[in-house]
Amino acid sequence: MVIAGLVLYLLFFSGFLDIKEVSISGLEKISKNEFIKKLEERLNSRKLGYIEDQKNIIFFDSDNFKADITAAYPEIKNISISKKPLHALDINVTERKIAGIWCFADSSAEFTTSCRYFDEEGSMWGQAAKSSGFLILNVEDLLPDSQSIDAVLFNSIMVVSKQ
Repeated sequence: MVIAGLVLYLLFFSGFLDIKEVSISGLEKISKNEFIKKLEERLNSRKLGYIEDQKNIIFFDSDNFKADITAAYPEIKNISISKKPLHALDINVTERKIAGIWCFADSSAEFTTSCRYFDEEGSMWGQAAKSSGFLILNVEDLLPDSQSIDAVLFNSIMVVSKQ
């Protein structure tokens, strides 16, 4: 019983295995302060009201954090998290590169109103303002608002836009 108490103390209360150093690389469009705030919320979360298990390098759930952060920031393409003994996290973020803005027709209006960013892989994210000009590819899709891009149409547009 004493040994179990000692182990619990060393793991969760002593700070012996607490994450004390975090390095983050790859953030360009996403605010580093906002990202750090999300990470700190995770590290300071408590189980049973008093055990900060995510602050512990052993119990930090990298996969769960990746899922949460990519849900909060859909412009993140990939994120890798490495645990460095005994107190450090190394986080490398790859953000999506904007290939253009895709606007869908609003079924209740005669003009497009729902616009989203897309990358060269056809992934869409965020809300974009309808744009005009030549700096960024703009697609006016007359189909009703959708959560995905038609693959054949997308591939044709990408071939033409690269020429």
